[in-house]
Amino acid sequence: ECAEIGPLRVDPKAAAPGAGVERLVVTDYFTIDRRTGPCEGAGLCLPASRPRVVMCLRGAGRIESPDGAFDPTPLTVGDTALLPAALNNPVLTLDDGAVALDVTVGSLPS
Repeated sequence: ECAEIGPLRVDPKAAAPGAGVERLVVTDYFTIDRRTGPCEGAGLCLPASRPRVVMCLRGAGRIESPDGAFDPTPLTVGDTALLPAALNNPVLTLDDGAVALDVTVGSLPS
């Protein structure tokens, strides 16, 4: 079985340039955002409710839990973190110049 993925749809609500987030791909199955550091304040909240994959492409950073559900998880180049949907809004903090891909898995059509 294979998925038919149509033309790229650009999300008009993608973060503004300079906000540290660039929407790269949107499909019915997943979205891919490029996140760049430094993150303002405490980092970028990764909304819960869907599983996601975070891949560190350059630099370093960490994923933390605001409610202490898990210990801070460091990320360096080449690291991949799998985040279950049950996590309560984990926070991604990237160092200056760091780049990560944030892949959010969507719900499959019925």
